[in-house]
Order: sequence, then C-alpha cells, then structure tokens
Amino acid sequence: MLVLSKDPYVSSAVIIFQRCSVLITEFVLIFAVHSLLLSLLGPTTRGNRALKSVALALFAFNFGLFIVDHMHFQYNGFLFGVLFISVAKVFQSNYLFAGFLFACLLNLKHIFLCLAPVYFVFILLHYCFQTVNDKCHFRFDRFLLMGLTVCSVFSISIGPWVYMGKFQSLLSRLFPFHRGLCHAYWAPNFWALYNTLDKLLDLSGTYIFYS
Repeated sequence: MLVLSKDPYVSSAVIIFQRCSVLITEFVLIFAVHSLLLSLLGPTTRGNRALKSVALALFAFNFGLFIVDHMHFQYNGFLFGVLFISVAKVFQSNYLFAGFLFACLLNLKHIFLCLAPVYFVFILLHYCFQTVNDKCHFRFDRFLLMGLTVCSVFSISIGPWVYMGKFQSLLSRLFPFHRGLCHAYWAPNFWALYNTLDKLLDLSGTYIFYS
C-alpha cells in the first residue's frame, strides 16, 4: 500500500482499516458534542434532557457526515469533534486550551482557516484584554503565551518540512492557485458565484480575442 503507483490500491484489509478507523474517530465527535452541550446547557436535568438528546442525535448521526465520512473517508466527524471541543473550552473560558486545539485543527485540515480571523479577534478580546476597575488593560503576557502555544503547534507540524527544504512544495499542495481556487462547480456557496464570474470572464475574453 505504501508503494507509489498511478493505479489505485484496493484490498479487503484497507477497506476494513478505513471503515474501522472512521467508526472509532466518530467517538471524538460524540464526546465533543456532549462537552459542548454540557458547556451550553449545564448538567442534564429533566428540563433539558430531551433537548440534549435531540441535539446529540442531530450532530452525531448527521446524514451528510455519514455519506462523506463512511463512503469517501474524509474523517470530517473527527475534525468537527476537535472544533466543537475547542468551542466548548471557549465557553468554559479556557481560552489557552481552545487556541491550542484550534491550532491543531488548522494543521489537521487547513480548510478551517476561514474561521481563524474570528478565533483571533475573539480570543484577543476575551483573553488578552482584561478589565480592572472599569479600565481595559492589554495583557502582553497572555498574548505572548497564546502566541507561543500556537507557534509551537505549527513549528512541530511544519518544522520538519522546512528542515527538509520541502516547504514550498507543501504550500503549493495546500494552496494550489496554479490550478484555480475551485475544483468543483457544484458547491452551493460563495465559490459558486466566483465560478460563474470566472466562466463569464473566460467566455468574454475568448469572444474579444477571436473577434
């Protein structure tokens, strides 16, 4: 399986490994949802038991995740689990651990980079600024500690690539601008508008060139 080949490698052992590993990582999502609900709603009572059960079922048994993770093997349930645990730590005011987990999440899958500005501003305001006697003070020590925590995660993850001189290759794989920002035309979001505009500009350029 570790031999490079242009032909796909398929075996019963690989399929069993992929399916079992996805099932095991789903427990991270279940634990994360439980932790998030505990942070939001508090301990389980007769008043919130039904709400917690429904929320847990909707998150843990999401049909979209079943299709993507158990058929395409992308482990999104595990990734969302890390995100939800990080959010739960935010609600618990454990901002340092929340930042650590989010930094780990970015290194697990860089698609979550779009959430980084929100995390940065929120943690900066709630962790690095402190109000004392109605006066707001910037805590440089906390800012430095958070920065060191996040940078340590990235150093451990990316450091070996820099050491081996493969950092540019890594960037080109993570951000393949040479092939365009999108590789699918069906995404029902902002990128669908981007694709439409890109196609119109392409057609208009072709028309102008040949006319």
